[in-house]
Amino acid sequence: MTFRVAGRGGVPASGVSAVALNLIAINPVAFGWFTVHPSDAPTTVSTLTFHAGESAAGEDFTRLTSTGEITVVNNSDGDVHISVAVDGYFSDTTGTGAGDEYYPLSTTYIYDTRPSLSAGSPARTTPVPANGSVTFQVAGRNNIPATDVTAVAVNMIATGQTARGWLSLHPSDEPDPLISSVDYVPGETDSSFEVVRLTGTGQITVDNHGTSPVHISVTARGFFSAATGDGGLPYRSVEYIKLVETLTGLGTENGSTQPLAAGATLAFDATTASGAPSDAVSAVALNINARRPTHQGWLSVYPADEDDPGISSVNFDEAGESTNGFDLAIPSSDGRIHITNHSSGTVHLQVTARGFYIHKDPEVIPDVPETLDGEGEELVPPEDGQVGAAARRTYKDYTRGPIYCYNTLHVQPAPFWVNFRRYNNGKTRLRWVKVNGYDEKLGTKETQYAAWRGDGGKSTYFWRRVNYHYAYWNIEDYIGRIYIHKSHKPYVKIGFKWKVIGQPDTNCVGYVNVY
Repeated sequence: MTFRVAGRGGVPASGVSAVALNLIAINPVAFGWFTVHPSDAPTTVSTLTFHAGESAAGEDFTRLTSTGEITVVNNSDGDVHISVAVDGYFSDTTGTGAGDEYYPLSTTYIYDTRPSLSAGSPARTTPVPANGSVTFQVAGRNNIPATDVTAVAVNMIATGQTARGWLSLHPSDEPDPLISSVDYVPGETDSSFEVVRLTGTGQITVDNHGTSPVHISVTARGFFSAATGDGGLPYRSVEYIKLVETLTGLGTENGSTQPLAAGATLAFDATTASGAPSDAVSAVALNINARRPTHQGWLSVYPADEDDPGISSVNFDEAGESTNGFDLAIPSSDGRIHITNHSSGTVHLQVTARGFYIHKDPEVIPDVPETLDGEGEELVPPEDGQVGAAARRTYKDYTRGPIYCYNTLHVQPAPFWVNFRRYNNGKTRLRWVKVNGYDEKLGTKETQYAAWRGDGGKSTYFWRRVNYHYAYWNIEDYIGRIYIHKSHKPYVKIGFKWKVIGQPDTNCVGYVNVY
Protein backbone atom coordinates (compact mmCIF):
# COMPACT_ATOMS: atom_id res chain seq x y z
CA MET A 1 0.00 0.00 0.00
CA THR A 2 1.13 3.56 -0.76
CA PHE A 3 0.00 6.59 1.22
CA ARG A 4 0.84 10.27 1.47
CA VAL A 5 2.98 11.57 4.35
CA ALA A 6 4.07 15.05 3.23
CA GLY A 7 1.44 17.61 4.18
CA ARG A 8 -0.29 15.32 6.70
CA GLY A 9 -0.06 14.71 10.44
CA GLY A 10 1.96 17.86 11.07
CA VAL A 11 4.55 17.01 8.41
CA PRO A 12 5.21 19.94 6.02
CA ALA A 13 4.22 19.50 2.38
CA SER A 14 7.80 20.11 1.23
CA GLY A 15 11.34 20.48 2.56
CA VAL A 16 11.32 17.15 4.46
CA SER A 17 14.10 14.59 4.03
CA ALA A 18 12.76 11.85 6.32
CA VAL A 19 10.08 11.03 8.87
CA ALA A 20 10.30 9.16 12.17
CA LEU A 21 7.58 6.53 11.91
CA ASN A 22 5.99 4.24 14.48
CA LEU A 23 4.92 1.06 12.65
CA ILE A 24 2.64 -1.63 14.06
CA ALA A 25 1.81 -4.99 12.46
CA ILE A 26 -1.56 -6.00 13.97
CA ASN A 27 -2.86 -9.58 14.15
CA PRO A 28 -0.73 -11.05 11.35
CA VAL A 29 -1.96 -14.37 9.98
CA ALA A 30 1.49 -15.66 9.04
CA PHE A 31 5.16 -14.92 9.52
CA GLY A 32 6.48 -12.07 7.39
CA TRP A 33 7.96 -8.61 7.31
CA PHE A 34 7.29 -5.10 6.08
CA THR A 35 9.54 -3.27 3.70
CA VAL A 36 9.02 0.48 4.06
CA HIS A 37 10.42 2.93 1.53
CA PRO A 38 9.76 6.08 -0.51
CA SER A 39 7.12 5.30 -3.11
CA ASP A 40 9.58 5.77 -5.98
CA ALA A 41 12.55 3.93 -4.40
CA PRO A 42 11.68 0.28 -3.68
CA THR A 43 13.88 -1.88 -1.47
CA THR A 44 14.03 -5.50 -0.32
CA VAL A 45 15.45 -4.62 3.11
CA SER A 46 13.05 -5.50 5.95
CA THR A 47 11.92 -2.79 8.36
CA LEU A 48 9.65 -4.71 10.74
CA THR A 49 9.38 -8.49 11.18
CA PHE A 50 6.22 -10.14 12.58
CA HIS A 51 5.02 -13.62 13.49
CA ALA A 52 1.67 -15.35 13.19
CA GLY A 53 -0.75 -14.17 15.83
CA GLU A 54 1.72 -11.72 17.43
CA SER A 55 1.39 -7.98 16.90
CA ALA A 56 4.71 -6.16 16.60
CA ALA A 57 5.74 -2.50 16.83
CA GLY A 58 8.88 -0.75 15.66
CA GLU A 59 10.43 2.56 14.67
CA ASP A 60 12.00 3.68 11.41
CA PHE A 61 13.51 6.87 10.04
CA THR A 62 12.05 6.61 6.54
CA ARG A 63 13.41 8.74 3.72
CA LEU A 64 11.04 10.98 1.77
CA THR A 65 11.51 11.90 -1.87
CA SER A 66 9.73 14.45 -4.03
CA THR A 67 6.63 12.23 -4.20
CA GLY A 68 5.97 12.80 -0.50
CA GLU A 69 4.61 9.26 -0.33
CA ILE A 70 5.67 6.06 1.42
CA THR A 71 5.03 2.48 0.36
CA VAL A 72 4.66 -0.44 2.79
CA VAL A 73 4.91 -3.95 1.35
CA ASN A 74 3.60 -7.01 3.22
CA ASN A 75 6.09 -9.80 2.60
CA SER A 76 4.08 -12.70 4.02
CA ASP A 77 1.59 -15.36 2.95
CA GLY A 78 -1.23 -13.87 5.02
CA ASP A 79 -3.11 -10.70 5.73
CA VAL A 80 -1.96 -8.20 8.34
CA HIS A 81 -3.35 -4.90 9.55
CA ILE A 82 -0.95 -1.96 9.81
CA SER A 83 -0.84 1.22 11.85
CA VAL A 84 1.55 4.05 10.94
CA ALA A 85 2.06 7.08 13.20
CA VAL A 86 4.47 10.00 12.82
CA ASP A 87 6.78 10.78 15.75
CA GLY A 88 8.49 13.65 13.93
CA TYR A 89 10.17 14.73 10.72
CA PHE A 90 13.58 15.88 9.53
CA SER A 91 14.07 19.00 7.47
CA ASP A 92 16.20 18.82 4.35
CA THR A 93 17.61 22.24 5.23
CA THR A 94 21.17 22.09 6.54
CA GLY A 95 22.77 24.28 9.18
CA THR A 96 21.39 26.01 12.24
CA GLY A 97 17.79 27.07 12.33
CA ALA A 98 16.68 23.98 10.41
CA GLY A 99 14.82 22.56 13.42
CA ASP A 100 15.58 20.79 16.66
CA GLU A 101 19.04 19.28 16.70
CA TYR A 102 20.06 15.92 18.10
CA TYR A 103 22.52 15.41 20.98
CA PRO A 104 23.70 11.79 21.24
CA LEU A 105 24.43 10.30 24.67
CA SER A 106 26.18 7.15 25.74
CA THR A 107 23.45 4.59 26.41
CA THR A 108 22.14 4.94 29.95
CA TYR A 109 19.20 3.83 32.06
CA ILE A 110 16.62 6.51 32.73
CA TYR A 111 14.00 4.21 34.26
CA ASP A 112 13.90 0.54 35.26
CA THR A 113 11.42 -1.30 37.50
CA ARG A 114 13.41 -4.53 37.79
CA PRO A 115 14.65 -4.87 41.41
CA SER A 116 18.20 -5.76 40.36
CA LEU A 117 18.45 -2.74 38.04
CA SER A 118 16.08 -0.24 39.63
CA ALA A 119 16.75 3.22 38.23
CA GLY A 120 14.98 6.52 37.78
CA SER A 121 12.79 8.91 39.72
CA PRO A 122 10.59 8.05 41.46
CA ALA A 123 12.31 4.73 42.12
CA ARG A 124 10.23 1.60 41.70
CA THR A 125 10.97 -2.11 42.14
CA THR A 126 7.54 -3.55 41.24
CA PRO A 127 6.11 -4.09 37.76
CA VAL A 128 3.65 -1.75 36.10
CA PRO A 129 0.20 -3.14 37.06
CA ALA A 130 -2.22 -4.61 34.56
CA ASN A 131 -4.01 -1.72 32.83
CA GLY A 132 -1.94 0.64 34.98
CA SER A 133 0.66 3.31 34.31
CA VAL A 134 3.88 4.79 35.63
CA THR A 135 5.31 8.31 35.25
CA PHE A 136 8.98 9.17 35.63
CA GLN A 137 11.30 12.14 35.27
CA VAL A 138 13.45 12.50 32.15
CA ALA A 139 14.50 16.16 31.87
CA GLY A 140 17.32 17.14 34.20
CA ARG A 141 18.60 13.61 34.66
CA ASN A 142 21.39 11.51 33.13
CA ASN A 143 22.90 14.40 31.16
CA ILE A 144 19.56 15.34 29.61
CA PRO A 145 19.11 19.10 30.21
CA ALA A 146 16.33 20.30 32.50
CA THR A 147 14.97 22.74 29.90
CA ASP A 148 14.72 23.21 26.13
CA VAL A 149 14.44 19.46 25.44
CA THR A 150 11.74 18.75 22.88
CA ALA A 151 12.07 14.96 22.61
CA VAL A 152 14.15 11.99 23.74
CA ALA A 153 15.28 8.93 21.81
CA VAL A 154 14.70 5.84 23.97
CA ASN A 155 14.71 2.08 23.81
CA MET A 156 12.07 0.37 25.97
CA ILE A 157 11.98 -3.25 27.13
CA ALA A 158 8.96 -5.19 28.39
CA THR A 159 9.74 -8.32 30.42
CA GLY A 160 8.28 -10.66 33.01
CA GLN A 161 4.72 -10.58 31.63
CA THR A 162 2.36 -13.59 31.78
CA ALA A 163 -0.14 -12.46 29.13
CA ARG A 164 -0.15 -10.49 25.90
CA GLY A 165 -0.40 -6.72 25.84
CA TRP A 166 1.28 -3.53 24.73
CA LEU A 167 2.83 -0.35 26.09
CA SER A 168 2.34 3.26 25.01
CA LEU A 169 4.56 6.26 25.80
CA HIS A 170 3.60 9.92 25.93
CA PRO A 171 4.30 13.21 27.76
CA SER A 172 2.89 13.04 31.28
CA ASP A 173 0.52 16.00 30.79
CA GLU A 174 -1.06 14.68 27.60
CA PRO A 175 -3.61 11.88 27.13
CA ASP A 176 -2.63 8.36 26.16
CA PRO A 177 -2.34 8.30 22.33
CA LEU A 178 -3.42 4.63 22.32
CA ILE A 179 -0.55 3.83 19.95
CA SER A 180 1.70 0.90 20.78
CA SER A 181 5.41 1.45 21.32
CA VAL A 182 6.14 -2.12 22.45
CA ASP A 183 3.97 -5.22 21.96
CA TYR A 184 4.72 -8.06 24.37
CA VAL A 185 3.88 -11.77 24.64
CA PRO A 186 4.31 -14.20 27.57
CA GLY A 187 7.73 -15.75 28.09
CA GLU A 188 9.57 -13.22 25.95
CA THR A 189 11.51 -10.02 26.50
CA ASP A 190 10.33 -7.55 23.87
CA SER A 191 11.85 -4.19 22.96
CA SER A 192 11.42 -1.25 20.63
CA PHE A 193 12.90 2.18 19.89
CA GLU A 194 10.85 5.36 20.11
CA VAL A 195 11.27 9.12 19.79
CA VAL A 196 9.10 10.53 22.56
CA ARG A 197 8.12 14.18 22.75
CA LEU A 198 8.73 16.07 26.01
CA THR A 199 6.64 18.96 27.33
CA GLY A 200 7.23 21.39 30.18
CA THR A 201 6.79 18.68 32.80
CA GLY A 202 9.92 16.88 31.58
CA GLN A 203 8.20 13.59 32.39
CA ILE A 204 7.10 10.54 30.42
CA THR A 205 4.17 8.24 31.19
CA VAL A 206 4.09 4.56 30.20
CA ASP A 207 0.64 2.93 30.02
CA ASN A 208 0.29 -0.86 30.26
CA HIS A 209 -2.45 -2.09 27.95
CA GLY A 210 -2.57 -5.67 29.16
CA THR A 211 -4.02 -7.98 31.78
CA SER A 212 -0.61 -8.88 33.20
CA PRO A 213 1.84 -6.78 35.25
CA VAL A 214 5.02 -6.06 33.32
CA HIS A 215 8.47 -4.81 34.19
CA ILE A 216 9.86 -2.06 31.99
CA SER A 217 13.33 -0.74 31.25
CA VAL A 218 13.84 2.57 29.44
CA THR A 219 17.29 3.62 28.22
CA ALA A 220 18.21 6.90 26.54
CA ARG A 221 20.18 7.23 23.29
CA GLY A 222 20.05 11.02 23.07
CA PHE A 223 17.80 14.05 23.09
CA PHE A 224 16.50 16.74 20.74
CA SER A 225 16.69 20.39 21.68
CA ALA A 226 15.46 23.63 20.16
CA ALA A 227 18.18 25.59 21.99
CA THR A 228 21.10 26.63 19.81
CA GLY A 229 24.54 25.66 21.01
CA ASP A 230 27.58 23.50 20.38
CA GLY A 231 27.12 19.78 19.92
CA GLY A 232 23.70 19.76 18.22
CA LEU A 233 23.48 17.72 15.04
CA PRO A 234 21.26 17.80 11.94
CA TYR A 235 20.16 14.53 10.32
CA ARG A 236 21.32 13.41 6.87
CA SER A 237 18.96 10.84 5.35
CA VAL A 238 20.35 8.36 2.80
CA GLU A 239 19.14 5.55 0.62
CA TYR A 240 19.15 2.36 2.67
CA ILE A 241 22.72 1.05 2.84
CA LYS A 242 23.49 -2.49 3.96
CA LEU A 243 26.47 -2.42 6.26
CA VAL A 244 26.37 -6.02 7.51
CA GLU A 245 24.80 -9.21 6.14
CA THR A 246 26.27 -12.27 7.86
CA LEU A 247 24.36 -14.65 5.57
CA THR A 248 26.36 -13.34 2.59
CA GLY A 249 29.55 -12.24 4.37
CA LEU A 250 28.99 -8.50 3.83
CA GLY A 251 30.78 -6.44 6.47
CA THR A 252 32.18 -9.48 8.30
CA GLU A 253 35.78 -10.42 8.99
CA ASN A 254 37.28 -12.16 5.94
CA GLY A 255 33.80 -12.35 4.41
CA SER A 256 32.64 -15.01 6.88
CA THR A 257 29.07 -16.27 6.41
CA GLN A 258 28.90 -17.84 9.84
CA PRO A 259 26.31 -16.57 12.35
CA LEU A 260 27.43 -14.54 15.33
CA ALA A 261 28.40 -17.05 18.01
CA ALA A 262 27.16 -17.02 21.59
CA GLY A 263 28.86 -14.18 23.47
CA ALA A 264 30.73 -13.06 20.34
CA THR A 265 31.15 -9.50 19.06
CA LEU A 266 30.97 -8.24 15.50
CA ALA A 267 32.88 -5.08 14.54
CA PHE A 268 31.97 -3.21 11.35
CA ASP A 269 32.55 0.07 9.56
CA ALA A 270 29.50 2.28 10.08
CA THR A 271 30.54 5.67 8.69
CA THR A 272 32.31 5.34 5.33
CA ALA A 273 28.96 5.29 3.53
CA SER A 274 28.17 8.74 4.97
CA GLY A 275 30.81 10.41 2.80
CA ALA A 276 32.07 12.35 5.82
CA PRO A 277 35.28 11.87 7.84
CA SER A 278 34.78 9.14 10.43
CA ASP A 279 35.29 11.49 13.36
CA ALA A 280 32.55 13.80 12.04
CA VAL A 281 29.82 11.13 12.29
CA SER A 282 28.37 11.34 15.78
CA ALA A 283 25.50 8.84 15.44
CA VAL A 284 24.14 6.39 12.87
CA ALA A 285 20.47 5.49 12.41
CA LEU A 286 20.47 1.69 12.14
CA ASN A 287 17.87 -0.96 11.44
CA ILE A 288 19.16 -4.21 12.96
CA ASN A 289 17.63 -7.55 11.99
CA ALA A 290 18.41 -10.51 14.26
CA ARG A 291 17.83 -13.57 12.04
CA ARG A 292 17.52 -17.29 12.70
CA PRO A 293 18.43 -17.18 16.41
CA THR A 294 18.89 -20.57 18.03
CA HIS A 295 18.23 -19.31 21.55
CA GLN A 296 16.54 -16.37 23.24
CA GLY A 297 18.80 -13.39 23.82
CA TRP A 298 19.61 -9.79 23.00
CA LEU A 299 22.10 -7.57 21.20
CA SER A 300 24.07 -4.64 22.59
CA VAL A 301 25.26 -1.94 20.17
CA TYR A 302 28.08 0.42 21.13
CA PRO A 303 31.23 2.25 19.91
CA ALA A 304 34.07 -0.10 18.97
CA ASP A 305 36.54 1.72 21.23
CA GLU A 306 34.43 1.33 24.38
CA ASP A 307 33.43 -1.48 26.71
CA ASP A 308 30.12 -3.26 26.24
CA PRO A 309 27.53 -1.28 28.26
CA GLY A 310 25.47 -4.44 28.81
CA ILE A 311 22.29 -2.64 27.70
CA SER A 312 19.91 -4.17 25.17
CA SER A 313 19.23 -2.67 21.76
CA VAL A 314 17.41 -5.58 20.13
CA ASN A 315 15.78 -8.54 21.93
CA PHE A 316 15.07 -11.78 20.05
CA ASP A 317 13.29 -15.06 20.76
CA GLU A 318 14.40 -18.60 20.04
CA ALA A 319 12.98 -21.10 17.50
CA GLY A 320 14.34 -19.11 14.58
CA GLU A 321 12.10 -16.06 15.02
CA SER A 322 13.67 -13.07 13.28
CA THR A 323 13.32 -9.67 14.97
CA ASN A 324 13.93 -6.14 13.70
CA GLY A 325 15.10 -3.33 15.95
CA PHE A 326 16.10 0.28 15.45
CA ASP A 327 18.87 2.22 17.18
CA LEU A 328 20.78 5.49 17.06
CA ALA A 329 24.28 4.17 17.63
CA ILE A 330 27.43 6.16 18.37
CA PRO A 331 30.48 4.98 16.38
CA SER A 332 34.05 5.08 17.59
CA SER A 333 36.31 7.90 16.42
CA ASP A 334 37.47 5.68 13.55
CA GLY A 335 33.88 4.97 12.53
CA ARG A 336 33.35 1.45 13.84
CA ILE A 337 30.51 -0.10 15.85
CA HIS A 338 30.37 -3.29 17.93
CA ILE A 339 27.37 -5.62 18.22
CA THR A 340 27.57 -8.31 20.91
CA ASN A 341 25.37 -11.41 21.04
CA HIS A 342 24.06 -11.87 24.58
CA SER A 343 22.60 -15.36 24.22
CA SER A 344 23.70 -18.96 24.50
CA GLY A 345 22.96 -19.57 20.83
CA THR A 346 23.94 -18.19 17.44
CA VAL A 347 22.23 -15.45 15.44
CA HIS A 348 22.62 -13.97 11.97
CA LEU A 349 22.61 -10.19 11.54
CA GLN A 350 21.55 -7.74 8.90
CA VAL A 351 22.41 -4.09 9.66
CA THR A 352 21.17 -1.26 7.46
CA ALA A 353 21.98 2.46 7.71
CA ARG A 354 19.01 4.82 7.38
CA GLY A 355 20.96 8.02 7.91
CA PHE A 356 23.70 9.83 9.82
CA TYR A 357 24.06 12.61 12.35
CA ILE A 358 27.10 14.49 11.11
CA HIS A 359 28.95 17.15 13.06
CA LYS A 360 29.60 20.04 10.73
CA ASP A 361 32.79 21.86 11.59
CA PRO A 362 32.19 25.59 12.07
CA GLU A 363 32.57 27.99 9.18
CA VAL A 364 34.31 30.49 11.45
CA ILE A 365 36.71 29.41 14.18
CA PRO A 366 37.54 32.13 16.72
CA ASP A 367 41.16 33.16 16.82
CA VAL A 368 43.12 32.29 19.95
CA PRO A 369 46.09 34.37 21.14
CA GLU A 370 49.40 32.87 20.13
CA THR A 371 52.86 32.90 21.65
CA LEU A 372 56.01 33.12 19.55
CA ASP A 373 58.30 30.28 20.62
CA GLY A 374 61.17 30.68 18.20
CA GLU A 375 62.24 31.39 14.65
CA GLY A 376 64.83 30.30 12.14
CA GLU A 377 65.25 28.81 8.70
CA GLU A 378 65.41 25.31 7.23
CA LEU A 379 65.38 23.40 3.97
CA VAL A 380 61.80 22.56 3.01
CA PRO A 381 61.32 19.57 0.70
CA PRO A 382 58.74 19.62 -2.12
CA GLU A 383 55.15 18.88 -1.25
CA ASP A 384 53.55 15.52 -1.97
CA GLY A 385 53.30 14.84 -5.69
CA GLN A 386 55.71 17.62 -6.64
CA VAL A 387 59.27 17.43 -7.89
CA GLY A 388 62.16 19.80 -7.43
CA ALA A 389 64.88 20.69 -5.01
CA ALA A 390 64.34 21.60 -1.40
CA ALA A 391 64.01 25.34 -0.78
CA ARG A 392 65.39 27.30 2.15
CA ARG A 393 62.56 28.98 4.07
CA THR A 394 62.44 31.17 7.13
CA TYR A 395 59.86 30.27 9.76
CA LYS A 396 58.37 31.20 13.11
CA ASP A 397 57.05 28.68 15.67
CA TYR A 398 53.86 29.53 17.56
CA THR A 399 51.83 27.94 20.33
CA ARG A 400 48.11 28.58 20.66
CA GLY A 401 46.20 27.69 23.79
CA PRO A 402 44.77 26.84 26.06
CA ILE A 403 41.74 26.21 23.85
CA TYR A 404 38.73 24.85 25.69
CA CYS A 405 36.54 21.99 24.62
CA TYR A 406 33.18 21.84 26.38
CA ASN A 407 30.83 18.93 26.58
CA THR A 408 27.23 19.29 25.39
CA LEU A 409 26.19 20.59 28.81
CA HIS A 410 28.96 23.22 28.90
CA VAL A 411 29.91 22.06 32.37
CA GLN A 412 33.60 21.31 32.49
CA PRO A 413 36.19 22.52 29.96
CA ALA A 414 39.01 20.40 28.65
CA PRO A 415 42.10 22.44 27.66
CA PHE A 416 44.46 21.70 24.79
CA TRP A 417 47.39 23.42 23.06
CA VAL A 418 48.83 23.26 19.56
CA ASN A 419 52.22 24.24 18.20
CA PHE A 420 52.80 24.98 14.53
CA ARG A 421 55.48 26.34 12.23
CA ARG A 422 54.55 29.19 9.88
CA TYR A 423 56.80 29.64 6.82
CA ASN A 424 57.47 32.84 4.90
CA ASN A 425 55.67 31.45 1.82
CA GLY A 426 52.36 31.35 3.72
CA LYS A 427 52.34 27.63 4.46
CA THR A 428 51.92 25.99 7.83
CA ARG A 429 53.20 22.82 9.46
CA LEU A 430 51.71 21.34 12.61
CA ARG A 431 54.40 20.33 15.10
CA TRP A 432 52.58 18.98 18.15
CA VAL A 433 49.27 18.78 20.00
CA LYS A 434 49.05 18.57 23.79
CA VAL A 435 45.94 17.73 25.82
CA ASN A 436 45.32 17.86 29.56
CA GLY A 437 42.39 15.55 30.10
CA TYR A 438 42.37 14.81 33.81
CA ASP A 439 40.23 16.29 36.56
CA GLU A 440 40.74 14.95 40.05
CA LYS A 441 37.30 15.97 41.31
CA LEU A 442 35.01 15.28 38.36
CA GLY A 443 36.60 12.30 36.68
CA THR A 444 38.47 12.12 33.41
CA LYS A 445 38.26 13.46 29.91
CA GLU A 446 39.42 10.67 27.66
CA THR A 447 41.10 11.92 24.48
CA GLN A 448 39.59 10.23 21.45
CA TYR A 449 41.34 11.89 18.55
CA ALA A 450 43.12 14.89 17.10
CA ALA A 451 42.62 15.84 13.48
CA TRP A 452 44.74 18.30 11.48
CA ARG A 453 42.42 19.65 8.82
CA GLY A 454 43.28 21.34 5.56
CA ASP A 455 42.86 20.98 1.80
CA GLY A 456 39.20 21.91 1.89
CA GLY A 457 38.45 20.07 5.12
CA LYS A 458 40.12 16.73 4.45
CA SER A 459 42.12 15.06 7.20
CA THR A 460 45.81 15.54 6.58
CA TYR A 461 46.77 13.93 9.87
CA PHE A 462 44.56 11.92 12.12
CA TRP A 463 45.52 10.46 15.48
CA ARG A 464 43.05 7.96 16.84
CA ARG A 465 42.26 7.25 20.46
CA VAL A 466 45.57 6.10 21.89
CA ASN A 467 45.90 8.13 25.07
CA TYR A 468 44.04 8.47 28.32
CA HIS A 469 43.87 11.47 30.68
CA TYR A 470 46.84 13.16 29.01
CA ALA A 471 47.95 13.14 25.39
CA TYR A 472 50.92 14.44 23.45
CA TRP A 473 51.18 13.84 19.72
CA ASN A 474 54.31 14.78 17.80
CA ILE A 475 54.13 15.40 14.09
CA GLU A 476 57.62 13.99 13.56
CA ASP A 477 56.09 10.51 13.69
CA TYR A 478 54.55 11.17 10.28
CA ILE A 479 56.41 11.67 7.02
CA GLY A 480 54.96 13.58 4.06
CA ARG A 481 51.81 15.68 3.69
CA ILE A 482 53.10 18.17 6.20
CA TYR A 483 52.48 21.47 4.45
CA ILE A 484 49.13 23.21 4.10
CA HIS A 485 48.45 26.32 2.07
CA LYS A 486 47.34 29.27 4.13
CA SER A 487 44.44 29.86 1.74
CA HIS A 488 42.91 26.58 2.89
CA LYS A 489 42.61 27.87 6.46
CA PRO A 490 43.90 24.76 8.26
CA TYR A 491 42.82 24.05 11.81
CA VAL A 492 43.11 21.43 14.50
CA LYS A 493 40.08 19.59 15.83
CA ILE A 494 40.18 17.76 19.17
CA GLY A 495 37.54 15.32 20.39
CA PHE A 496 37.00 14.11 23.95
CA LYS A 497 34.80 11.67 25.73
CA TRP A 498 34.09 13.21 29.11
CA LYS A 499 33.89 10.46 31.74
CA VAL A 500 32.46 11.40 35.11
CA ILE A 501 32.28 8.84 37.88
CA GLY A 502 28.69 7.68 38.31
CA GLN A 503 27.42 9.61 35.25
CA PRO A 504 26.91 8.70 31.58
CA ASP A 505 29.69 9.66 29.18
CA THR A 506 29.33 12.80 27.10
CA ASN A 507 31.33 14.14 24.18
CA CYS A 508 32.93 17.45 23.37
CA VAL A 509 34.83 18.94 20.46
CA GLY A 510 37.21 21.89 20.28
CA TYR A 511 38.87 23.78 17.42
CA VAL A 512 41.76 26.15 16.87
CA ASN A 513 43.03 27.92 13.75
CA VAL A 514 46.64 27.39 12.76
CA TYR A 515 47.16 29.92 9.98
